[in-house]
Amino acid sequence: MLEANLLLIKKTNTTKNILKWAILCAYTKECIEPTGSSLSCTPEARTPPGMCHRQDQSIFNILIVNLEVRLRKSGNNNLLAHNSADHPKNLQQRHQTRRAQHTSNEITNCTN
Repeated sequence: MLEANLLLIKKTNTTKNILKWAILCAYTKECIEPTGSSLSCTPEARTPPGMCHRQDQSIFNILIVNLEVRLRKSGNNNLLAHNSADHPKNLQQRHQTRRAQHTSNEITNCTN
């Protein structure tokens, strides 16, 4: 899942459309927080797929996946989908940190 900590968005008709639907979703409780969804899902809880719902992150992921599907169907084969194994976010990171990890914890050194 993409994280929504910071988004840099170029102003285009496509991004305006994504933001419009994200805002409309944010105003609809069933969209922003579906019944039965949970913000914190642990592996031990064996939460059913789709029930871990990070509100803003989930909105953008759903909208972006829908856009990627439409672009693929329209013949755009140069698209590097965010869930593709070749996408930079899915490649080995130089530093891997986890949620709630304190800065005093050791972070793996960069190696070239």
